[in-house]
Amino acid sequence: MKKLIQNAGLAMLGAALLGGCGGGGGSSPTGNSTAPTSTTKANTATHLGTFGLMQAGVTLSPFGKGLPVPARPTQVGPVYEPAIQLWMSATASGTTLTQSFFVDKAETQPAGTAVYVLDTSTKTLTGTFDLTAGPESGLTGTFSQTLAKNGTTGTYAFTLPSGDSVSCSFTVTISALGIPTGTGTETVTEANGYSETATVTYHSNGSTTIHASDNHGYTSTVNLAASGAGSGTLSGPDPGLPAVIVWDSSGNGTVTFANLLTLSFTNWQLPNP
Repeated sequence: MKKLIQNAGLAMLGAALLGGCGGGGGSSPTGNSTAPTSTTKANTATHLGTFGLMQAGVTLSPFGKGLPVPARPTQVGPVYEPAIQLWMSATASGTTLTQSFFVDKAETQPAGTAVYVLDTSTKTLTGTFDLTAGPESGLTGTFSQTLAKNGTTGTYAFTLPSGDSVSCSFTVTISALGIPTGTGTETVTEANGYSETATVTYHSNGSTTIHASDNHGYTSTVNLAASGAGSGTLSGPDPGLPAVIVWDSSGNGTVTFANLLTLSFTNWQLPNP
């Protein structure tokens, strides 16, 4: 199982994909006699923590891996960007916006750049991102988003300092009432060979459904309600799976394993196995 890292890669989508939380229910446990082991409980606890991050809109995948927040291309500096712990100044020329990052407020220690270019004929915004200093030194990426009359489509791809990579494609439609619906598919590949893919679907009623799988045999379906309550099903090779997870708007709920053993959790934290 992967380590949880906060994922704000979806911040690159701005308002495009952050369309709400959704409802629904998972399938029922099978009721077989296989008891969950301490490893099963630990892996389930890992996923619980990420469900909480998904609810906050900072990760797409129930399996976790993600990116630091790219700096916002809307300010003239120097302004401090706490997510990457760097100072940023922005300059605009025609349809090009350039962000320059620095370790210090005096802007004497360069730390990388981000460049965004708007093609007004196609309404396409493209960008590149490269950090050369600071805690996230080595982070590089590209971004493209095209606006249409009733929505937007786009892609992004990043390489993290660890060598892990993240790529995503998304399509969003905006209704006449301004309600976003659409899908985004994110693939994470780690330098050690681990990979995962997650698809999130935003529905017109504000609900969200997420399906994910990895190359270790784990699969997950998560349904989120606008209130923050939800349910999910986690399947995988561990004894005691599949498990059904149900929670309220505060992140408190239960995990029911395949042998019908039920454990309670608070604020997305399952007790130590």
